[in-house]
Amino acid sequence: MIRDAHLELLKSLGRSIGFGFHEQMPLEPPTDDLIIVQGRFNRRAHRREFGLHLVTEELEDGHLGRVAWLIELYLPERCRGQGVGTALMEALLQLWERVGVAEARATTVGDGQWAFPSWGFAADPRHPREGGLLPVRLRLPREAPQQDRISAAALNSPREGEGSRTQRSIPDAGPRLPLATLARIMARPWTR
Repeated sequence: MIRDAHLELLKSLGRSIGFGFHEQMPLEPPTDDLIIVQGRFNRRAHRREFGLHLVTEELEDGHLGRVAWLIELYLPERCRGQGVGTALMEALLQLWERVGVAEARATTVGDGQWAFPSWGFAADPRHPREGGLLPVRLRLPREAPQQDRISAAALNSPREGEGSRTQRSIPDAGPRLPLATLARIMARPWTR
């Protein structure tokens, strides 16, 4: 179910940017402690554009917890600088909070070194920068002001000049997933 929620979210985002999301089957079989989601937004892309592993690992405090490892996030060139990555990351963070992810991690390079900090990630003190790679992490759940922007308040009647509720979108997020789509995804009780 958690994997299905990720696929639905990625397909909705892909449609909103004029592509889609084309799942690639993982080489590793899923287990109780490993959920893999990977694929491309652009069917013609020569490489994977999105990769995610949800695993159970020992956290810094010594307890076991669910960790979201964002292995790959590459947006088609024409979609950059339009808020697509921010919309995707906000939706992913909300989904991860909903399914009990304790920490999100990634290793950034290039554009990601400015993008991830803007999404709340910080350098991971346990893993030093190596070459051009910067390991980052974000503890979840986030502080209340950033958390759950898809709430009942966001679904209230539209403001003057806006369309119906189903056409409203995440604030400050460029090409947008309709709030109704994200709200439907987020409202489900996602479990394995």
